[in-house]
Amino acid sequence: MKIFTVFKNGLKGSLGSWKGVLIIWLVSFVFLELVKVPLRGVLNTGLGYSMATERLADGVDLEILADLGAPQLGNLVFSLVRSTAMAWLFAFLINIFFSGGIFDYLKDLSEEFSCSAFFSASAINFKSFFIVKLLSGLIMSALFCFIYLFVALFNLSGSVVIKIIVIALALIMFILLLQILAVADYARARKASDTALKGTKALGFGFKTAFSNILPSLAVIVPVTVLQLIAVMIVLQGIIRWVPQSGFFVFMLFVATQLLYLINVFFKVWRFGAITDLMRQIHVTDVDRQKNVIQEPGITDDIAE
Repeated sequence: MKIFTVFKNGLKGSLGSWKGVLIIWLVSFVFLELVKVPLRGVLNTGLGYSMATERLADGVDLEILADLGAPQLGNLVFSLVRSTAMAWLFAFLINIFFSGGIFDYLKDLSEEFSCSAFFSASAINFKSFFIVKLLSGLIMSALFCFIYLFVALFNLSGSVVIKIIVIALALIMFILLLQILAVADYARARKASDTALKGTKALGFGFKTAFSNILPSLAVIVPVTVLQLIAVMIVLQGIIRWVPQSGFFVFMLFVATQLLYLINVFFKVWRFGAITDLMRQIHVTDVDRQKNVIQEPGITDDIAE
């Protein structure tokens, strides 16, 4: 399999779907701004426009929170939890919804990106993609728990042998986690190419394809994921260390946070495109292999009889 070609076609698909990436960013930005409005209102009502907001920006100040009183503090906590839950739920659903349009475009890069086709495919694939995302997400969450457990055991154990075993198990869990990521991508790529396919069957196809082609799948997933993490960490470290001193720099900080989101979406779409192209290569290889099978003597005669 030509892994370099897979990366190139994945990058081509990511660049070609720039309109879809902008749509995802715009919808996410508008919704999150709407989520921030009621939370900002509660903060202004409880804290006013005093220096308390600046003190809270440096961390949780128990003295300020205690001065609010139980009713106002309860409203603040409730609004914070509600806003966080809404933001997480929206991010979860919007990721599922627009993934349908992205994978639909990536299945055939010879066609131009169409916004109408993008939204149509997003709606058509939503139910199946929801099933794939939910089931694969549950498995990945379980693997995350195991990895966290192994990290805790590594820190608590004083035996070198146990530490080595724990590291090996954690590494296996991490590889499995990457494979489940590939499973979900294969499933969605297959579903996008066959709209009549159900989500559970697409997920079964994803498992079969990913675990029968472990090395090619990891060869695609690992580099793109590592590049994504490196890019995100570089921008994130710059944002964390940046202390804006004027309105212009506050605006630039806002631009940097939006750039971080766009970078994350870009690399994710690149992974989608690379996995889609790899699936096509695997499918062609399997077809060629079946065509080149030489039947044993007597099989044709027995079938004819």
